[in-house]
Amino acid sequence: GTDVGHGIAVDSEGRALVTGTTFSGDFPATSGSFQTFCSGLCPFVVRLEADGSELSYSTFVGRGQGTAIAVDSLGQAVITGQPSRSDFPVKNAFQPEKGGGADAFVSKLNAGGTDLIFSTYLGGSGEDNLIGKQGLATDSAGNIHVTGRTESTDFPVLNPIQGSHQGGNDAFVVKLTPQGGLVHSTYLGGSLDDEGQGIDVDSTGNTFVVGNTKSLNFPTEKAFQPSYGGGVAVGDAFVAKIGPDGGNLVFSTYLGGQLGDRANDVSIDVMGRPVVVGTGASNFPVRHSLRDLDGGSDNYVAKLTA
Repeated sequence: GTDVGHGIAVDSEGRALVTGTTFSGDFPATSGSFQTFCSGLCPFVVRLEADGSELSYSTFVGRGQGTAIAVDSLGQAVITGQPSRSDFPVKNAFQPEKGGGADAFVSKLNAGGTDLIFSTYLGGSGEDNLIGKQGLATDSAGNIHVTGRTESTDFPVLNPIQGSHQGGNDAFVVKLTPQGGLVHSTYLGGSLDDEGQGIDVDSTGNTFVVGNTKSLNFPTEKAFQPSYGGGVAVGDAFVAKIGPDGGNLVFSTYLGGQLGDRANDVSIDVMGRPVVVGTGASNFPVRHSLRDLDGGSDNYVAKLTA
């Protein structure tokens, strides 16, 4: 059948961990793994040995789609995605039941891929989506950080920067403990559509999230670009930094010009500065640029101060 890889991570021993979606009834699952059979639309987690010679393990996780994967310092894989049925496997869940509409899920496997440490739904009564293949990260303490988008007015929030839905789709930012408990959760958005695409964490626990917004009133703080740059139908990128306790927006800024600009991923350098990649069009803010815009939309790399 059709097999699609969506996310990849590498553990401390150099082994590749991959998640994605398969329609194949004969997708290779290993004996003794958490779930050895699945038919239809199925998320999978595969770990390859460092030299690529064999599978450490290969397992399904319920039914649905796997979108992103991260691995902690103990070699335990965390995946996010969208369940396709209401009987998705849950364990030690802070949200054991589906909220309604299209929920997301967050699941963590033990290091051997034989069992779940936790697995939880994530969402409210509307559509909740983990759209970014980089919308998942783990920090040095094993905490799990997730971003995506939601249209739910009852998305689960805790210690939020923004406690209520503002309209359209809002971005969300969620932090879970290594055991799956909810540390903090917040909306992040304005009156139109906003979505979180990429997330990373610095050495002191600050969360950086990037994504896209069409809102003229997206929340900004200490912004180098405090105002929306493009037309409402097109959208700007955004970059935001959230403090370790979740309730403090350290900074938040638009990133964009007159035409459609997007942010797809973020990585934190050794000085705690976010490096963002995406696509930019006319009048995108540039500094120390290698080249001029070469057509309707180009890739960009941008680094902000911490």
